[in-house]
Amino acid sequence: IFGSFDLSARGLPSCELFTSTAPCAMCLGAIPWSGVKRVVCGAADEDARAIGFDEGAKVDNWTEELQKRGIKVVTGFMRAEASAVLKNYKKAGGTIYNSDIASRLE
Repeated sequence: IFGSFDLSARGLPSCELFTSTAPCAMCLGAIPWSGVKRVVCGAADEDARAIGFDEGAKVDNWTEELQKRGIKVVTGFMRAEASAVLKNYKKAGGTIYNSDIASRLE
């Protein structure tokens, strides 16, 4: 843990979150609670899905939902490079995570 703070305290730290890919459903839900004031994303959801990631359902207008809460969102930052990282990860045999785990446990 790099740090923690009281969510009820005034003056939460102003943080920026840089991500290789647009946030998954779980991360998206945590962002408004985290103190993050700006999110910068590289690859898009469709780039992650193209290599097999299935990160679960999230609202299509997720950027607007964060912006309504005062969180700035930048998408497509160095997208080609970020997408290449995903492709290389798969090519190297990296684990591809999917939200359909329940169907695979039967």
